[in-house]
Amino acid sequence: TGAVVASASTPSASSITASSATIACNYYPNVNESTCTALLQYKRTVDATWTDAGTGNTDGGYAEITTYSEAISGLDAATSYDVRLSITRNTATDTSLTSSTYSFNTLAGAPTVTTDPASSIGITGATLNGTLDINSGAGVNVSFKWDTAAPPTANTTANQSKTADGSFTQNITGLTASTTYYFEAFTSF
Repeated sequence: TGAVVASASTPSASSITASSATIACNYYPNVNESTCTALLQYKRTVDATWTDAGTGNTDGGYAEITTYSEAISGLDAATSYDVRLSITRNTATDTSLTSSTYSFNTLAGAPTVTTDPASSIGITGATLNGTLDINSGAGVNVSFKWDTAAPPTANTTANQSKTADGSFTQNITGLTASTTYYFEAFTSF
């Protein structure tokens, strides 16, 4: 049968983290006795291809406002995304709808560090080594803690400011010969 034109609000995003969000949109299917499928879609703002979020929401009749939401994951940290609602209707007039687009930004990710083996080990000194995955973090500092006890707590090196992934080092001195030392890399942001 014929149908009244479908309508949709502007989509929204909530519960945004560095790698996930919940996207939602309200819509009126307005299909009378036929059916429609509403599908939330998202993409990185810089991309051309849309990704379907879930399998869609199927409705029929002149339903009151319908709220549809999907949790999405696997997003890139500190990235702009667009979301839209696409309605496909199976009616005599067969009119479909794509909503307006809404944009949101994922949060910066938490930097992580790996403690790598020490190098240039001498009688009274050594070079401590670590690797940083900045994960789009901001204001990131790295340092080491070292001690003769594990976990190391007695000594902390100065913070080094970092703006990109990569290795970092710190030379330490004043070690005692033939003594076992423990060290660990740290990050703050």
